[in-house]
Amino acid sequence: MREVFPDLVDELAALLEAEEERELPFGPGHRCVPLLPSSGDLILDVVDGRIMYIEILGRPPLRRHGQPEQGR
Repeated sequence: MREVFPDLVDELAALLEAEEERELPFGPGHRCVPLLPSSGDLILDVVDGRIMYIEILGRPPLRRHGQPEQGR
């Protein structure tokens, strides 16, 4: 994921630090970690200490790293 969306990975790492979630895995089972970015919402679904799904709400569509913007 870091190769494709490096800015998102950096933002997630900083937000996890702010939420004192530095040491994933935290334990077995499922939990949601809602984060508070500067825009929109990021919600992590964690299963058995692994990030399994990232919900990205209220933000513009992501572009792959190095991909030109549409309309250029």
